[in-house]
Amino acid sequence: MLNFWYPKKLIILKAKRQGVTLIEALISIFIISLLVLGIYYLMDYATKLNNNNKHYLAAAAILNEKMEKIRNLPYSQVGTITGMVHGVIPDNETITQGGDTFHINTVVQYEDDPFDGTDIALGGTDTVPTDYKVVTITVSWDCGLGNKKIRLSTIIAPRGLETSAGGGTLVVSVINASGLPVENATIHISNSSTDPVIDFDSLTNSDGKVIFYGAPTSTEGYNIIASKTGYSSSYTLPRTPENPNPTKPYATVVEEQKTEISFAIDLLSNLTIKTITRTLPNNWQINTDSSEEDQILPDIATDQNGYLYFVWQDFRNGSSGKIYAQKYNINHSPQWVSDIVIGSADNQTNPHITSDKDNNLYIAWNDNSNGNQDCYLVKIDSNGNNLWSGSKKINTDAGSTDQTNPQIIISQIDTQATSTVVWEDNRNGNLDIYVQKFDSSGNALWANDLKANNDGGTTDQYSPALAVDSNDNIYIAWTDK
Repeated sequence: MLNFWYPKKLIILKAKRQGVTLIEALISIFIISLLVLGIYYLMDYATKLNNNNKHYLAAAAILNEKMEKIRNLPYSQVGTITGMVHGVIPDNETITQGGDTFHINTVVQYEDDPFDGTDIALGGTDTVPTDYKVVTITVSWDCGLGNKKIRLSTIIAPRGLETSAGGGTLVVSVINASGLPVENATIHISNSSTDPVIDFDSLTNSDGKVIFYGAPTSTEGYNIIASKTGYSSSYTLPRTPENPNPTKPYATVVEEQKTEISFAIDLLSNLTIKTITRTLPNNWQINTDSSEEDQILPDIATDQNGYLYFVWQDFRNGSSGKIYAQKYNINHSPQWVSDIVIGSADNQTNPHITSDKDNNLYIAWNDNSNGNQDCYLVKIDSNGNNLWSGSKKINTDAGSTDQTNPQIIISQIDTQATSTVVWEDNRNGNLDIYVQKFDSSGNALWANDLKANNDGGTTDQYSPALAVDSNDNIYIAWTDK
């Protein structure tokens, strides 16, 4: 007996439980929401489009009916009640049909056909430019897609020959800030001096113009307003006792003549202004005297330690003006017992102050202590002590002409500071700009004052300013006539 043995395999299948995570559920909900929202907006747009088509058909029927009625009117009655071409047609009407509201605007204008020449008032040969009438009807309505409108124009010609309607030609032009024409700008024209009165709207063409042939004559009677949605507006103004000469007065129309008036309008933008509230430090009085005299023409400088130095022209004690100075710390406290007098002369004015890196101060001014105006310079230390035992005369000329308005700057490329001064000088019979340089002891470094401006004429140079670079080069600027 034969026995066979074979191995047996036990196969176990383990099924993993499948589930949906929270993230997967949220993504699915988001996708479904987008689909639902898209379907909703698509259905809403389709509803609005269908509703607008219904309005369009109704408006077209109203427009055609209105136009047929106008075509059956006598030629003399084709015009609007308050329009430039007078007639029996209302300028504006409102019609309600089936709960829907439609607005009807009618404009009638004369047209000049070039077949027999153009208007003589515009440079042509036609003395009767009112060849026929152009009727434009606009029907507008509001729906879910916004304000919609349709427009239809037709020509109404007289049965016989053209007849003169009299009046003149009024041309209204509208441009933007670049001088380009503004199309479809609304032109509102009113005139209470005509019989019947005029009060209607019209639109500019692609050239930014609208031309009214046969406009009734009127002296400064036409009030015209040019506007457009999203644009600024421009308009005429009447002459009044408060404004006897307006920039753009009411327009005048003269028989068989052209009156042209232009308006400039442009796109508007939004300007947002934000304000903040900031607490500013209190002002403090620089001069310490308590007199009722004037202190004027202040100037200011700082030193390396952050102290503030002020100079000014002072009229205390009944003087005719001396230069005073005071030193302050950053807490606004005066550092000198009292304001110090810089010079002993009277009539000192135009003070200017600066400092060097050693905290020495240089003060320039002009006065008439020598019988004419000369410029002076003084050097003091941070305690107010005069380092030159008096002041130095800046200008080296000995004439009787005036030197005024000195400006000073310090350069210090080595251990010794040098000062450069510019001023206004009329030694040549007119104002010129002169310059001189001084060493640390107040000695002039140039044999002669240097004239900065190189012209040889008789015009004035004044209001000098100066700067110096790290190589001790001097730069001077001024006003030149």
